[in-house]
Amino acid sequence: MTANVFLEAQLVDALAAQPIPQRYLVALSGGVDSTVLLHALVAILPSSALVIALHGNHQISTESSNWVKHCEIQCARLGVDFVCADLVLAVRGNLEGASREARYEFFANNMRAGDLLLLGQHADDQLETAFLRLFQGRGLISMRHQGGLGLGQFLRPLLNLSRSDLVAYAQASNLTWIEDPSNGDIRFDRNFLRHQIVPMLQKRWPGITQALLRVTGQTSAQQALLRHLIKDLADEVPFNKLPDDTASQLLWLRTYLSVRGHFAVSDRALSEWLRQAQSAEQSELKLDESGFLRSWRGGLYYSKRTQVLAFDGALLALGESVSGCFGCLELVQCNSDEEDAFIYSGPVEIVCRGELNDVSLSRSFGSASLKTLFQQGNIPPWRRDEYPLIMCKDELVAVPGIASRLKIADTQLDGHPRVWCRGILRN
Repeated sequence: MTANVFLEAQLVDALAAQPIPQRYLVALSGGVDSTVLLHALVAILPSSALVIALHGNHQISTESSNWVKHCEIQCARLGVDFVCADLVLAVRGNLEGASREARYEFFANNMRAGDLLLLGQHADDQLETAFLRLFQGRGLISMRHQGGLGLGQFLRPLLNLSRSDLVAYAQASNLTWIEDPSNGDIRFDRNFLRHQIVPMLQKRWPGITQALLRVTGQTSAQQALLRHLIKDLADEVPFNKLPDDTASQLLWLRTYLSVRGHFAVSDRALSEWLRQAQSAEQSELKLDESGFLRSWRGGLYYSKRTQVLAFDGALLALGESVSGCFGCLELVQCNSDEEDAFIYSGPVEIVCRGELNDVSLSRSFGSASLKTLFQQGNIPPWRRDEYPLIMCKDELVAVPGIASRLKIADTQLDGHPRVWCRGILRN
């Protein structure tokens, strides 16, 4: 089997396992890996398929503009749409990391729902990544073969192929590609591994690449199994569901958060959160601009702040509903023995504690305070200002799902039966 037929067959098999996308996006750097990926993709797809090449110009090299022209010419010859953007890199920190973040942000910004982004990483890249993770103390996990990015999905279809496989394809197809001079700069960790460490190890152990990939594959399978077991857990989990030892708890938490799209939380931050969760009444870890991990009353709480508005002075009649931060609140008829039942005498107003200046509960709830009622209902402190309260004629008559004002024994008014109702909260 020729190099071309073998590689294209591998690509066909990888794509066959995916739903047919609306658009095929290819991350095109101009190097041999992405060049081969783009040409092979065009070769196996029907002419009606929409293929778009995405080139992020890091503006680091003096040759950057020439690389842009090279990629643009390649795409024109293949009849592929070309999208290029100048990337803005973070001025501090690791240059490799900043470049990667800017590149993936560019990819995500150009993706639509139903798109599939193809990335050209190969087996040698996996080997380098495995060593980097090992030396940095981050665990021996292989690259993700596929996953989500932006609105669409990404796929790395060449992970089972070596760089020599790709070079053989390129040479057999008379392709030209870019050799970035910075790839030889061993001041960068990945280049140091690529040019100094890996060749020495491969000379001593020729099968090290496949051996290490088998190990990382097994580790990834174990991680996938853990994700499968955790993915359906709710955003509220009792602590007794977590493993007993600290190391397993950290792995459990990292997997739990990765299922929810949080991959960058450090072990140090998670360890400190665990310590506080076990010693304090409550603890909080801000994951990013919207995500939080909290503990309270022996439970773990994950929350992601949304743009859903609070219940804000809505008028609600029997049989109607209104939505807010806690979900959908519906006013339904019920029996008088429900804990949060009250007598319906017309539309009620829905407010939140955060919107009230002062609420006197002495007339309706005896000596109970809102704090006491929320504690009885196991409402976490950080959610209490969003919780809907039912008001009637400027008087608090019910806290849905928790309590209502003291029941009135006489259920008749002017000879007519009184109608009891309650508010039901649904997520």
